[in-house]
Amino acid sequence: MKSKDFQHAFKASLPISVAYFVLALGFGIMMQAKGYNWLWSLGTSIFVYSGSIQFMAPILLSSQAGLISTAILTLMVNFRLMFYGISQLERYKNVGWRKFYLIHSLTDETFSIVCNDNLPVDLNRKNYYLYVSLLNHFYWIVGGLVGNLVGDRLPFSTEGVDFALTALFFVVVLNQWEATDNHKPAIYGIIFSIIFFLIIGPNNFMLPTMMIVILVLLTEKRLRGGRPEYV
Repeated sequence: MKSKDFQHAFKASLPISVAYFVLALGFGIMMQAKGYNWLWSLGTSIFVYSGSIQFMAPILLSSQAGLISTAILTLMVNFRLMFYGISQLERYKNVGWRKFYLIHSLTDETFSIVCNDNLPVDLNRKNYYLYVSLLNHFYWIVGGLVGNLVGDRLPFSTEGVDFALTALFFVVVLNQWEATDNHKPAIYGIIFSIIFFLIIGPNNFMLPTMMIVILVLLTEKRLRGGRPEYV
């Protein structure tokens, strides 16, 4: 059973593997360029494991940014993960010892995979969630290490490598659209993203968009008399 759980998780994580490796490769190269060796890349990838903040880490470290300002910046950049966590309360309710790691490793892409409820009935979901999280984390760690160790000797230009994150998000959205008949969350997300983008600009629209979308979905569920298990 465990082998089947892992195989299913590996298959589901394959679309993420290339993008995570390439993104982390860019992070490792940036760390190396700022004078930080592979241990810094490894430690950051294991304990921070957040694409946006990790790409900012070389700048924050080299500029000797203060602990408080770094903590506030990290909270602002990763605030969306709080909503991911809330939506996973039921899925991660009885996962036992796995819970702490599942919380730590909940990224945008991992969230998109574990939210897929169209799984085989004989699959151990607790193990499946764990394997997906471990595999995605592994891809990220390996990419960061390779980037730091050999990034300056790669035979091709790494300019624009960070655009892989945008491309990955687009693919994730398309996969989610095809995997479900309920497109309301995506439609609400697009509509409110455009509205807040136009009102408050590109740097601040994400948080209010997510809050409004979640509020609308919760209200819609309650008006229909159903208790929302997930957002």
